[in-house]
Amino acid sequence: MARASLLLSLGLAVLCGCSPAPVEIEPPPNVLFVVVDTLGAQYVSVHNQEVSFTSQLERLEQRDTFVFSRAHTVAPWTKPSVASMFTGVYPSEHGLTDLVHRFTPKMATLAGVLSEHGFATKGVVSHTLLNKGVGFDKGFEAYEMVPLLANPHEAISSHDVTDLALAWLEGREGSASAAEPYCLFVHYFDPHYAYHHHEPFDRSSWYPGEISSGSDFEVLFDRTRAGELSGDDLAYLRHLYEEEVAYTDGHIGRLLDGLQAQGLLDDTLV
Repeated sequence: MARASLLLSLGLAVLCGCSPAPVEIEPPPNVLFVVVDTLGAQYVSVHNQEVSFTSQLERLEQRDTFVFSRAHTVAPWTKPSVASMFTGVYPSEHGLTDLVHRFTPKMATLAGVLSEHGFATKGVVSHTLLNKGVGFDKGFEAYEMVPLLANPHEAISSHDVTDLALAWLEGREGSASAAEPYCLFVHYFDPHYAYHHHEPFDRSSWYPGEISSGSDFEVLFDRTRAGELSGDDLAYLRHLYEEEVAYTDGHIGRLLDGLQAQGLLDDTLV
């Protein structure tokens, strides 16, 4: 029987900081932990039936899935919110509330707990805020950040995130560690600004105005406050964002396909 699949939706944390009575699962399922930075709930079909561009996330709805409609982030930016997902505690306790803050050596993390229980652990991230120097690799046997431009906001990284994750999974095939359960953490960033056009998911080619794909979002925000953006301008930016979500969704689908091809998907908690 396929083990249950859990959709970690829009900022939901695995609360390893809590201490319920331990539940033994034999054998334990694999864990695929996916975070999509700045993905709005209204742009995912499970929360909005009018959305037609998250078909790969919809695949998870076909399984035994929990959907949380009242999940709230503990912070409005990447570093402290992901740190809380990893630790199950508030930023006031883990302390990562500034760009220079690091994990303390004694802080328990999800990857560390699973590693201690025999899981192979791998992390693939797409922003420097989650780098090894801060300690986000704590508990991971292997941890990679995709090659980025000088400004990660200008990069398109979902393809590389998925490639690195699939390469790690494929490298486990036939190895001595293949029998171990795994925890694979993948972090996608493309729905964050700048918003880029993706032709296969075109929703913006109708636009005749002056704003272009990849425009500096801070400049656009200043123009919005000054009342310089028209309704068409704003609609174009929203449609570019939808393309970014659809593009990321497609690469999450590639990752799910890779798991399925290896016969791992049914035994993986997502």
